[in-house]
Amino acid sequence: MLSRTVFTLKVNEGKTLHYNQGSHFHGVLMELCNEEMANQLHGPGIKPYSQWVIRKEEYGYWTINALQKPIEEALVDPILANNKQIRIENAQQSISVLKTNTMQYSYDQLVENYLLTKTGRYVRIAFLTPTSFKSEGRYQIFPTAKWIFTGLIMKFDAFSDNLKIGSDVSPEDFAERLEIRSYRLRTAPYSIEGIRIPAFIGEIGIWIHGPQSFVNVTNMLLRFGEFSGVGIKTGLGMGAMQIIKEQTHGAKKD
Repeated sequence: MLSRTVFTLKVNEGKTLHYNQGSHFHGVLMELCNEEMANQLHGPGIKPYSQWVIRKEEYGYWTINALQKPIEEALVDPILANNKQIRIENAQQSISVLKTNTMQYSYDQLVENYLLTKTGRYVRIAFLTPTSFKSEGRYQIFPTAKWIFTGLIMKFDAFSDNLKIGSDVSPEDFAERLEIRSYRLRTAPYSIEGIRIPAFIGEIGIWIHGPQSFVNVTNMLLRFGEFSGVGIKTGLGMGAMQIIKEQTHGAKKD
C-alpha cells in the first residue's frame, strides 16, 4: 500500500520554510518515531519512504510518502500524536500543523489504472525539490531516462508484493525509447549539514516510443515516482516529483 500524508504548516517563530529544510524535517521524523524504526531507516538499503517540504505563499507543506503500510504508521502517527506541534531546534523554528490530508493508493490500483488500460505517450513532469543522481562517484544533474528509471525500477520491485518488472524492462530500455522533447530546468544546489549537493529543479516533457505495453509500464512507474521520489536522498527532502500533464490521445501539444 502506498500512502501520502500532507501537513499544512504555519511557522509561529523563526524564518519561513524552504525546500532546503527537508533534512531538518527528516530529523523530526527520526526523533518522533520509535528507536527500532529509526535505526532501520538509518541503515543501508532502499528507503521505503520519501519526504519533502515546500512553501506556497504564506504556508508550508510537508509531504510524507510511505511505500508500505507499516512505514506510514511508524512515521505519520507520532506526528499526529504530538499535539500537531513541530519544533526544529537547529533552525529555531516553532511550527503548527494546521491541516492534515492523507490518501492511499494500492499497488493493485497502479496495475489496474496503468497496465490494464491504454495510457498516453506524452508526459510532463515537475521536479519540485532539488533532484540529483549519482554514478561512479559523480553527481548527475540532468534528468536522463536512464537515471530516472534505474531508481524507480529498483524501488518498485523492492516494495511491490505481487508484481516485479525488473526482469521485463531495464534502464537501457528507457534510455532507448524515451525522448525528452522539452525542458525548463535550472540548477538548485541542496544543502545538507553544510554540504552543497549539485542538483536541479524544473520540468521536462517526455515522449514514449515503443509498444503500448511499454508505454503503460512507463506511465505506471512515473505515477509510482510521485510517492517514491527520484534520484538520491529522497528521504532527506530531495527528488520530489509530480506529473503535471498526461496526454492520452494524438500527437504532443505543448
